Amino acid sequence: MPVLPYGIDSTLSLDLPESTRLEHCAAPRGKSDDVLRQSVQQVLAEPLEYPPLAQVALPGDRVVLALAREVPQASLIVAQTIEALLAGGTEAGNIAVVCESSEVDEDALLAELAPEVRQAVSVQAHDPELREGLSYLAADAEARPIYINRTLYDAEVVIPIGVLRLTDALAYAGIHSSVFPAFSDAESLERFRAPKAAREGEQGRLRKQADEVGWLLGTQFTIQVVPAAAGGVLHVLAGLPEAVLREGSRRCEQAWSFGVPERAALVVATVVGDAAQQTWENVGRALASAARVLEDDGSVIVCTQLDRPIGPAMARLMDADDLHAAERRIVRERSSDALAARELVLALNRAKVYLLSRLDDDLVERLGMLPVDAAGAARLAGRATSCIVLSSAQYAVAHPESEAALGSGSGGSSHR
Repeated sequence: MPVLPYGIDSTLSLDLPESTRLEHCAAPRGKSDDVLRQSVQQVLAEPLEYPPLAQVALPGDRVVLALAREVPQASLIVAQTIEALLAGGTEAGNIAVVCESSEVDEDALLAELAPEVRQAVSVQAHDPELREGLSYLAADAEARPIYINRTLYDAEVVIPIGVLRLTDALAYAGIHSSVFPAFSDAESLERFRAPKAAREGEQGRLRKQADEVGWLLGTQFTIQVVPAAAGGVLHVLAGLPEAVLREGSRRCEQAWSFGVPERAALVVATVVGDAAQQTWENVGRALASAARVLEDDGSVIVCTQLDRPIGPAMARLMDADDLHAAERRIVRERSSDALAARELVLALNRAKVYLLSRLDDDLVERLGMLPVDAAGAARLAGRATSCIVLSSAQYAVAHPESEAALGSGSGGSSHR
């Protein structure tokens, strides 16, 4: 009887009959705090294809840590990075942490540092809507202006701290996306969030643009995290972005890419992690992952503790009688929930979608889904003839091996 963590602190017990075909794509366990601390110290002292971090900044250089949203164990990683910079002679007053998320708790983020260092280090939240907080960097290939956070632009050294994902993860724009569009203007963010950004060709084009901005900004050192279960960290890599990408892609593939024999009638997809992980964006990622291994006319249970309001794109699904018409409207949306809304439409067109969340049941139903609690999810699983569990589905990608053997590619592509 699998016991599955989901949400921030909940578990779900699945009591499956012996006749049920079960495949569990289990999330890897992360490092303990002590082991992670030692690991970060080591990778910063011996980065990939680059000198130690302590030698990166010159005396008087302004150094910015560009912290992407959803980085697990961010306070520990930020603290060890700042300690390495201080050991190399950088003054604490010349260090700033610019956060992509506006929800970061400054006290918690710097909690591991000495009081005098906490007082000197600047923490800022990036605001893509604030024109005065942006600087013009260059024009892209289509002559659109590229704007970047002014603090990053003015710094002599920018050190991105981001999360690595699988190359074919929903709307992942590569290693430099933790700088661009993360720390750009609202218009750039909208382009990367548009539903068409999930298309294979468009995703490659956006990744190329993010790489170009990384080069224009002179990003030569990056810190990237391979996530683990329950908000943990499996690996931390640092060094030259190209080298980190090569090694990080390999480790992500080992940790988060799964093969299953064939599709299943039921997919249980959990979103695990703190409140920052309980988002509509991660619900969209979970639905996209589930779609790759779900039988047509099957069922998906997405297990979360989501309690966030819906955005403009999701609102277009409220009481929708015609999903195809709703999808056409959503495709034109560029709001932050547009990708998740389109994934929901795609899922509803071929499956029953159950949502375990903290949302009001009436809202869930009006979005076309079926609200369910933990007991109800367990009962549904008990009736399934076949079941695939995707733990921490916001990171996981599974593929039916039977279809790969036939040369049909990933499961999701033939149904999307």
